[in-house]
Amino acid sequence: MIALIIRTIDALKVFDIIFVISEGGPGTASETLNIFLYLQAFQFYKIGYSSAVVVIFFAIIVGLSLLLLYTRQKSKWNA
Repeated sequence: MIALIIRTIDALKVFDIIFVISEGGPGTASETLNIFLYLQAFQFYKIGYSSAVVVIFFAIIVGLSLLLLYTRQKSKWNA
């Protein structure tokens, strides 16, 4: 379960490979949330907007981690 949590967080953090290969393109075909945040903050200069999206992204990661930990605890109690 811990490996699942770590792999989920790693999957949500992917930035470098996608940015180097395609910069999120063509269009927005391979654009992840991290690429979107980078473009909003540093290409379009929407720092406040990208900061708000980062906070929501952090809340999603914490929520997923808590859900996975809850599932782990629940399965441990039922075993």
